[in-house]
Amino acid sequence: MLAELSLAVSYEQGWASGGDRAPGVDTDGRSSGFGVAACVKTGGMCLGARLHHAREADQIVNLTGMARGDTSALATAARPIAVGKMVVTPELGLGVGRMWTRRVESCVAPSPDMTPPNCDPTDPMTMCEPPPPVPMCSDPAGKVFVGDGLSVATITPRASAAVRVAVPLFDHVWLDALASFTMLPFGHGTTYAPAVLDPTGQIPPDAVTLPGEPDTSIQLGIGIRVGAP
Repeated sequence: MLAELSLAVSYEQGWASGGDRAPGVDTDGRSSGFGVAACVKTGGMCLGARLHHAREADQIVNLTGMARGDTSALATAARPIAVGKMVVTPELGLGVGRMWTRRVESCVAPSPDMTPPNCDPTDPMTMCEPPPPVPMCSDPAGKVFVGDGLSVATITPRASAAVRVAVPLFDHVWLDALASFTMLPFGHGTTYAPAVLDPTGQIPPDAVTLPGEPDTSIQLGIGIRVGAP
């Protein structure tokens, strides 16, 4: 069975590009995650599936923060080619993926105290002054509270072209290296404008706009393959 079935697990680093950028900000789109692949030999081909999950590190975008992740599932067709003791495998994949984007708030929104101190509305001798203005919520990094609860996700088709290189370690155990290029069409490429605007006008909308989704990505991975190369 190990001569016909192949299972692989790998650690992956990714770099995404494309999509509208937030004004004045150029995020690098770097992510890290893992991949799981399986295939069964049929003639000279190996037909199977590949799962991929990656997440970008939380990052500052102008005056706000962003978290982003991506999960995809692909049906794959590969052609193993022996090169000495190694096996080089070109692979094509087609499937679907889900990318999510979430705003990371810097702090909790301050709650205004609507009752001024030492004020009793029933006592005409008490002077009731208006409450003090609510202070702006910010953190040492300069981010501010937006409060729109932005958390969105898109599900789009995926197409991938990859090359795997399997180096033998033991019987039916291989060191597995991966390089792949993935297209992510029909995603939300435009920027995410804030749904809630600052009523004081002190925070311009562009300063809390998040970048749109990328339309291409590159993944490099290293892992272990068991069974057929």
